[in-house]
Amino acid sequence: MAEKRKCHQYSMEYLKLGFIPSPSNVHLPFCLLCEKSFSNETMKPSQLKDHLVKIHSDKADKPVSFFQSLKAKFEGRSTVKKLSGKSSLNADKGLICSYELSLLIAKHGKPHSIGEILILPVVKEIFPIMLGPSTSTITQSIPLSSDTVSKRIDEMAADVEERLIDTLKSTEFMMQIDESTICENESLLLAYVHFINGNEEIGEELLFARNLVTDTKGSSIFEKVEEFFNEKNIPLTNVVACTTDGDASMVGRYREFQAHLKSVVPGVMTVHSVVHRQHLVSKNLSGRLHESLHYVINAVNEIKLKGFNNQLFQKLCEENDEDFEHLLLYTEVRWLSKEKFLQRFHELFDTAVEFLESIEPSLSSSLKLRRLDIAYLADVFDKLNEVNVKLQGDKINFIKAKGVICSFLSKLDLLASNMSRQELYHFPSLGNERQLQADDVDVFCCHLKQLKEDIETRFYDLINLNVPTWVLNPFTADFAQLHPKLQEPLTDLKYDCEAQSHFQSYGYEAFWVKMRSSYPILWEEVKLLILAFPSTYLVERGFSAVQQILSNSRDMLNITEHGDLRMILTKMVPDIEKLASAHQAQGSH
Repeated sequence: MAEKRKCHQYSMEYLKLGFIPSPSNVHLPFCLLCEKSFSNETMKPSQLKDHLVKIHSDKADKPVSFFQSLKAKFEGRSTVKKLSGKSSLNADKGLICSYELSLLIAKHGKPHSIGEILILPVVKEIFPIMLGPSTSTITQSIPLSSDTVSKRIDEMAADVEERLIDTLKSTEFMMQIDESTICENESLLLAYVHFINGNEEIGEELLFARNLVTDTKGSSIFEKVEEFFNEKNIPLTNVVACTTDGDASMVGRYREFQAHLKSVVPGVMTVHSVVHRQHLVSKNLSGRLHESLHYVINAVNEIKLKGFNNQLFQKLCEENDEDFEHLLLYTEVRWLSKEKFLQRFHELFDTAVEFLESIEPSLSSSLKLRRLDIAYLADVFDKLNEVNVKLQGDKINFIKAKGVICSFLSKLDLLASNMSRQELYHFPSLGNERQLQADDVDVFCCHLKQLKEDIETRFYDLINLNVPTWVLNPFTADFAQLHPKLQEPLTDLKYDCEAQSHFQSYGYEAFWVKMRSSYPILWEEVKLLILAFPSTYLVERGFSAVQQILSNSRDMLNITEHGDLRMILTKMVPDIEKLASAHQAQGSH
């Protein structure tokens, strides 16, 4: 066994030789004259004296008081350095905190002033209590003024956009685009993209937000899109598919947006949003049902939009011991509100009719005659809403959208069959009403039949979309009848053990993304089914975020010039350390 090496200890006698314990390790001698540390083996009087005589011969005869003075000066410098280092460290950390808090403010769509008027005062109150009074220097090093927060958000948004643009320059991607009117009748154009990021995952990000200054014609929309792509040096030919809401300015063979896009990118796939199509289907009502719906709208407006009537109605609901005291408004823009609006009215039907008898007797009488229609509409729009919700969300693709629509078509056959026999299990609101008459059953069955025909027409392309079984599971599918160009790579894939492991771990979507480089021929067949947007849901969510940001206290914020919208929507993480390193740390002001 090796002999344990002896550790020499420092002695105060060594100071007269010009040595003190090293600041970094007390077991090492430190020369005050050359300010260097030496090994523990040299911590012997003979070796230390030898160093003084040979290296610092002019100081060999100095008294101990000389070395005491050197020691005091050195320790004084060390203390200042430590304090300076600590202050600098606090400032650096404060700068990072400034970015992190600004990111939180942006993510929640809050006014920039909240940092200075609320967050920082709260931190200043909590830190001294929890960590002691010395933390005041920490809070002073966090810049959170309104202007600072605004700059931080813009810098982080620019960082995210720069990395997104760098990715899109060299890869194919899918786009969805739509325009809407925001405050002061401004037209805002938003675009989202689907792409494969550096982590081999499907990414979705806001591409841009631009104002439409002159008009909302298809040519103007295309000019804005082309302008952005040219400005960022992104090849427009990288767009493989584009989804719009089917508005007149978007679709068209000659002059509208899709026509302009196809003239530049001939092979681009254009898609009419499935959510918008489903909304158009829901608007198709027979004459009687359409009239019944408008009776309800007129009744709600009569009660809800007149303050005094609303107060009286609330009081009547309390007297009648209703579960709710307020009706809900329906707006055409908020598609999903129709079911909740009808459901609430049906639940408060008796109270609403009673209230209207005194102020609108004719409307009250009309509602009584259409009670069954209102119950039926509440049930049907509940089912339409279920479909609408399934067609939304981040993870929807054409394969899933086809499943949702085809499933609903089958359900409509069942619903019509059950309605014809007055089996109302799937119509709970209608089932709580009186016995249906033959003409009521005919109206409802005809509507269900018309609903199915309308869906079959509007979703013809999706219903007839061919989804090969090998896309969903390439390891069990029979591909003997497929085109020869697919047979060989599918055979290779079937016996690829690593690929099988990926499929079991990630599911078919992530699996194909990871396999795209290894099996490019198969990826070409799959990519549109997985990556193309079936709806404009993300853009619609973007417009909701715009309304959240442009609150009453922030309606002057230029949404297209600042980074707030990007930061509230992005899933990318800004490189805060890189951004902070480019700044001189400064305290809160």
